[in-house]
Amino acid sequence: MRVSTPKGNLITPFGPPVWIGKLDDAMIDHAIDCIESRRNQSEFDMSSRLAGRVDEQLTIEDIASEELKLHIIDHASEWARAIGMEISSNDLMIDGLWVNLQKQFEYNPIHAHSGMFSFVFYTKNNMTREQAIDNKFDTSSNNPKTLAGHIELHYGETQFMNWTSMNHYPEKGDILIFPSWLNHSVYPFHDPKGERVSVAGNMRYKE
Repeated sequence: MRVSTPKGNLITPFGPPVWIGKLDDAMIDHAIDCIESRRNQSEFDMSSRLAGRVDEQLTIEDIASEELKLHIIDHASEWARAIGMEISSNDLMIDGLWVNLQKQFEYNPIHAHSGMFSFVFYTKNNMTREQAIDNKFDTSSNNPKTLAGHIELHYGETQFMNWTSMNHYPEKGDILIFPSWLNHSVYPFHDPKGERVSVAGNMRYKE
C-alpha cells in the first residue's frame, strides 16, 4: 500500500543532483513509534559502527514497516525519474535505517556512505533555525554563513563561481536523498534542551 504520491523538488546545487522532499505524516508517526520503542536499549546501540559523534545511535531497520521503506524508495524513484534515470521503486531496496538522537554539541564529521543512494529524514527538531543560529559563532559578523544545526553536503574543489557545498536546516518530515558517495556532515547546536532525531540509510539495487 502506498500512502501518497511523494512530494518534493529536484535541486542541483552542484554536480550531483539532490532531492529534498517531505515524508507522509503517517510514516513519520510510525518511525517515531519505532524509535521510541528502542531508546536507551543497549542491545540496539550502533554508535561503534557509525560515523557520528553522537551518544545515542540505534537501528530500526528490523522493525520498520515495509510501507515506510517503500515510501522512502518511492521518493528515490521520483527523484531518479526527474533527472531522466529509468529506475522504478521495484528496482531498489533499503539497506539500513540508523537513528541519530542528537543532543547539544554532538555532530557528524564529514563522511560518505556505501550503496547507490543515501537518504536522511527527520522525525524531530525542537529548535527553529533562528534558535539554532542564535549563538556567538553564527551571529558573528566575521562568519560568512551560519552552520549550527545544519546538514552540509560537500562536492568538488573551491574555485571561482564553483559552489562546493549546500547547507540545509532540517525540519520534521524533511527527507534528503543524494548519491551515496557524496560527502556530508552535520554541525552541532548550542542548546542543552535541544534534540534532533534523524534516520539515515542507503538504497541499492535488489540482488
